Amino acid sequence: MKNNFPNKATQSGNALFLILIAAALFAALSYVVTQSNRSGGGDPAREKYALDAAEIMGYITSLQTSIGRLVMNGCGLNVLSFDNESDGGLHENPDSPPDNKCHVFHPAGGGVALKTPASKWASDPAFYYAGSAAIDGIGTTCAGMACSDLVLVMRGVSVGLCRALNIASTYNSVLEDLPSITQKACPFTGTMDCGGDDTVEVIFSEPELKGKNAVCYNDSNHGLTFMHVILER
Repeated sequence: MKNNFPNKATQSGNALFLILIAAALFAALSYVVTQSNRSGGGDPAREKYALDAAEIMGYITSLQTSIGRLVMNGCGLNVLSFDNESDGGLHENPDSPPDNKCHVFHPAGGGVALKTPASKWASDPAFYYAGSAAIDGIGTTCAGMACSDLVLVMRGVSVGLCRALNIASTYNSVLEDLPSITQKACPFTGTMDCGGDDTVEVIFSEPELKGKNAVCYNDSNHGLTFMHVILER
């Protein structure tokens, strides 16, 4: 007789996964609020930005957890897909399996609940998932594609949120001293080669950024821009 009931081990695994995500979200929120208070607590606007930053960091944690699980289950970078219903196919990976098992935002794959930037966060209402940048000291650093990291990019970030995101990333430079770099951040579609020349598009090599996995910086084309590594290589 066919057993239609869910496997108990699968249920336990899913429950543990959800608990880990919840714990990571709580930890991110607690850390950002604590850092905000240390850098000038009592300011309602600052605390609001700290909460927004915690929400973004929580989303990034869910992405990192999901991507790590997909990679462990056999989804190589060449078949990983960030395709979703809100970006018009911008991140579509033609080599990703048709059963969606390597799709980060599909229930059959990573199962991450898609989030887009709120209008209060940034002027560009989209997250970009790119594979053409690297931060010195994260993973292996070199000028070739083998060293580029998978990153999340948010453009047109508000000044207050930029500060809060850098505090959350333990990068406390004032806005006037932020790195100023132009980055195309080509949407990831299965290849890390953004320019077609087998090189990393940009390497963040500022000494104060070494080993950190995120930064809000000045982009000459897109204004204040936030980048966070979601899979280091």
